[in-house]
Amino acid sequence: MDEKFDLYSKFQLEGVFWDVARPDDKFAGTLSCNGKRLELATRAELVTPTPAMLMGTDDASVPDVVHGFTVKGDCTIIGLQQINTPGLLDYSKGRGVRWRYFRVIGACLMGWHLANDTTEVLTTADLTYTGISEWFPGCGASITHADRATLISLPKERRIVLDVCILAKRFHLAIDIDPNFEFKIGGRSFKADSEPVITLEPVGA
Repeated sequence: MDEKFDLYSKFQLEGVFWDVARPDDKFAGTLSCNGKRLELATRAELVTPTPAMLMGTDDASVPDVVHGFTVKGDCTIIGLQQINTPGLLDYSKGRGVRWRYFRVIGACLMGWHLANDTTEVLTTADLTYTGISEWFPGCGASITHADRATLISLPKERRIVLDVCILAKRFHLAIDIDPNFEFKIGGRSFKADSEPVITLEPVGA
């Protein structure tokens, strides 16, 4: 695929998805990202209400690996957590409508189908984790106060806090601080949220 998605991409992609373990059982859904969280929502379906649905004990199993074909092409989703099952259950009429919300807690690979989460096909990966920003320094921003303005300076490149090559495990590890700068034309608003990015790259034996 020609289009690239980074750690902060915002998108909403319609598509068809399926559990790798049950490729014939496909469902329509929306894969979306707000720049921080990646979620998968299934389409609404008609159901016959059961007592288990009322008690919230009827949840189907959550797939480990999901393949999809979206408006941007193939994708692989690894690691899902069900966060909600909204809808309406009308027991008097014996019908209901429900859909499922999942949060991606593993990885999402755009442009191809990965057979499973242990397949050794990735060469280099950039990883980021919620909560670890408090463990590392910021991106190196500085503030200068002048008579008529306050100047905020942000580095264009990532700040390197760790760069090592671990020969015993045959991989290169680097931790950089991404300024994650967002700016709206006209100066109406801007945001800089320093975020550590862990880069793993295999090296030759």
